[in-house]
Amino acid sequence: MFHYPYQGYENLFLPFKQCCEVLDKLIKLKREGYPIDNSIPCLQALKDNSWNCHDWQVLNVESDGQINQGCYVKNRGEISCQRCGFACYAEWSLAYEGVRESIEIWTKVLSW
Repeated sequence: MFHYPYQGYENLFLPFKQCCEVLDKLIKLKREGYPIDNSIPCLQALKDNSWNCHDWQVLNVESDGQINQGCYVKNRGEISCQRCGFACYAEWSLAYEGVRESIEIWTKVLSW
């Protein structure tokens, strides 16, 4: 997951070109058999920013116990899907759309 710039931590945001370099390396390592939890379709979708977010499926529990549905950035800062690097949202959204590799990832995660 890449940092999303909000709440005064914009300096931690990795520029798109560098994100692509990291994702290319992760895809290469995954293909070589390294135990990277994200699927290759997810990593590629993050690289291309080509996934459709189905954030309505996600609940976030805050430290005070409040439960929020949807985008993690909601109520934290300005939402910009083009800057999103939330791999779990991408993986979940791809699974919802029927991408086999993403379904397999979530099946593994949910069986823990």
